[in-house]
Amino acid sequence: MKTRVMHRTLVLGVSLLTCFALRPAPGQDHPKTVTTKAAKSRGELDAPDENIKHGRALNDPYNVIPAPAAKGGEQTRESACRIHVDNRTPWSIDIYTDGGFRGTIAPWDDMYGNVGCGNTTFYGRAVFKGDVVQTWGPTVSYVDSALTWFLTQ
Repeated sequence: MKTRVMHRTLVLGVSLLTCFALRPAPGQDHPKTVTTKAAKSRGELDAPDENIKHGRALNDPYNVIPAPAAKGGEQTRESACRIHVDNRTPWSIDIYTDGGFRGTIAPWDDMYGNVGCGNTTFYGRAVFKGDVVQTWGPTVSYVDSALTWFLTQ
């Protein structure tokens, strides 16, 4: 009898301890901004870049992407998070999230978009004359509502 009570108490204690250990500690929120400095490289511009899974694609008039809920699309239970890319460089930079092309941000400009919530990989790539490429990232950050990604020189 005592063994059963001790066993149940021990199981309950370990369960409660595990629940509290896996919860994020109060005050440990995920960052709301990320800053990435440029990295230069030289090489073949046509060489595959392991950080880009899907490059720029032509628009297909028969494959219409539905609007997100914030733009009048269907309301779903899935959550979408916002990304703000702040280009603090004098260069145009191609932006990729989770390996997919999102657009090109102009020098000193801002770009906004939706990304899935959770861990997201951010990557920027600027191509220059003379086969020089500058990259930002890949940077992985947890997005839980909105995140600002600063691109600097």
